[in-house]
Parts: sequence; structure tokens; C-alpha cells
Amino acid sequence: MFEDWGKKLGDFAQSMVKKTGEVAEVASLHTKVLAKKKKAEDELLALGKAYYEAHKDDPADFAEKISAISGIYSEIAALEEEIKALKEKMSEEDKKTVDAMENDAADMAEEAEEVAEAVADAAEEVAEAVEDTAEAVADAVETEEEAQEPAAEAVENAEEKVQEEQ
Repeated sequence: MFEDWGKKLGDFAQSMVKKTGEVAEVASLHTKVLAKKKKAEDELLALGKAYYEAHKDDPADFAEKISAISGIYSEIAALEEEIKALKEKMSEEDKKTVDAMENDAADMAEEAEEVAEAVADAAEEVAEAVEDTAEAVADAVETEEEAQEPAAEAVENAEEKVQEEQ
């Protein structure tokens, strides 16, 4: 009776450990995939910038894309001129406020990227901790099963003695 219960409990615990380990592994792999995608995007961006700079004067191969990028840069330049013109009309105090807002926006974007990296790192650490915990639980279950064997034998021996005495 105790042996069956212990076996069922052990099987259940091992099943849970296995599932926890699988979930941790999936989470870890997802984190790695996201990190790799981010790295690939960064590399593609760098490649695209380098290609654009190398071919912007001779856009034969990718004329449409290079033209679109050049148009965007022209629009950015026009917007920056508009900002400059508006700032020239502002008081020094307003200029300082606008400059502070621009700096804050840049800082927030940088902080958001840092937070995203920290979250990815933390997710990987959590996945590793879950995996370590799952292994520890599996070891504990195995130890528990080993400890139950002598107890089950003692119960069995006691039951036999009781039956013999009857």
C-alpha cells in the first residue's frame, strides 16, 4: 500500500520535474531566439546602412529603395530645419525646455533598450534557475524513493509477522 503510494507520488513528482524542465528549456530557447533575432536585426541594419552609403550615388540595383531612403533623409532634414526655425523664435527658457525634452526622449529610448536587454538576461537566468530547481527536485524524489524502500520492506515484514501470529 505505502509502496504504491510512494511510487505514484514519485512518478507524479518526476513527471512534474520533467514538465518544469521542459518549460524552462522552452523559455530559455525563446530568450535565446529573441536575442539572436535582435542581433540579426542589428547586423542587417548595419549592412543596410553600409550598402546605402556605398551605393547612394549609383542606385542602379536598388533604385527604388535607395530613392525612398534618400527621400526620408530629405524629409528628416526638412523637419530638423523646421525645428531649428521654431527654436529661433523661442525664448531661452523655452529652448532649454525643448532641449531637455529631446535629451529625455533619447535617454528614454536608450533606457528602454537597456531594460529590454536586462529582461532578456533575467529571463535566461530564471530559466536556468528553474532548470536547476527541477534537477534538485528530481534528485530529491529519487532520494525519497530510495528511502521508502527500507520502510516498505519494514511494513511488509511487520504485516507478515502479524499474519504469522494470527
